Amino acid sequence: MKKFLFLVLITAIMGWGCSSLVYVSDVGQLMKARENAPLQPSNLFTTNNTGGMPDISNNNIWVAFSRSDHKIVLRKLDGSMERVLEQKGSWPRWSPMGDRIVFWDPDENKICILKVTDQTSTGYNLPDENGHDWWNNDTIVYSRRTGSTTSGEEFGLYFYEIPTNQDTGPIFPCSNPAVSRDGKLMACDQKVRYLARNFLKIYIFEVPSFRLKSTITFEGTSGTSIWNIEGYSFSGDNQRLLFSATPPNETQKEIYSVKVDGTGMKRLSTIPGNDTQPSGYIGYPW
Repeated sequence: MKKFLFLVLITAIMGWGCSSLVYVSDVGQLMKARENAPLQPSNLFTTNNTGGMPDISNNNIWVAFSRSDHKIVLRKLDGSMERVLEQKGSWPRWSPMGDRIVFWDPDENKICILKVTDQTSTGYNLPDENGHDWWNNDTIVYSRRTGSTTSGEEFGLYFYEIPTNQDTGPIFPCSNPAVSRDGKLMACDQKVRYLARNFLKIYIFEVPSFRLKSTITFEGTSGTSIWNIEGYSFSGDNQRLLFSATPPNETQKEIYSVKVDGTGMKRLSTIPGNDTQPSGYIGYPW
């Protein structure tokens, strides 16, 4: 009976967690807030973060980001600890187990993987040209240029298996892969031009089957719909996609969310200035 009550208590405590996000404000601050509209953010800390979107570890404790000098920084969400790594890099992404970070080395122009414990990194001759993430704990999914058309540059998804050094692709014509926190979904995008109009398609695939779950289509120009969509990630509960976009007839970016089936779109931020690069996690009251 005591064991049962203990499990009920643990379940109740875990239920207190709520979907939250970290994003970059117009003045170079990392802000955190619960995923409710309108956002009521608090300043996580100030940084000149120009190297890529922040990423939250799966244990909801650490945020990784890159500064303007391309130094990778790891900081606890509660602000109690910060580590500035010697490696230069952009777009850091935590591995599912939280022991490694994949990032882009701007000096060597290649993907690198950093072991967090001893801060040693290994470079791979992979020409990541438009985003990367962890497909699973042993495989990197990344995008690179495959050609160009009248609509612009074309990109394809590739898989790199670390244990076997096997590089496979292109798997699908899209870029900017982002995998959900539970490792069950992946989003990627494709720019399409049709009848003199620009569109952005975001595809949601199931992992590991790569079965297409949904397609979310945005018109790529200003007007009656949101436009200039970028910097997306999954919410902490894996149910929604977070992204930044420019609202209709406005000039600055705001934070939005949409269900992974393409319904229930919400504008989350209404704060003056550009709000970009959201990263979802589960926040707890302690």
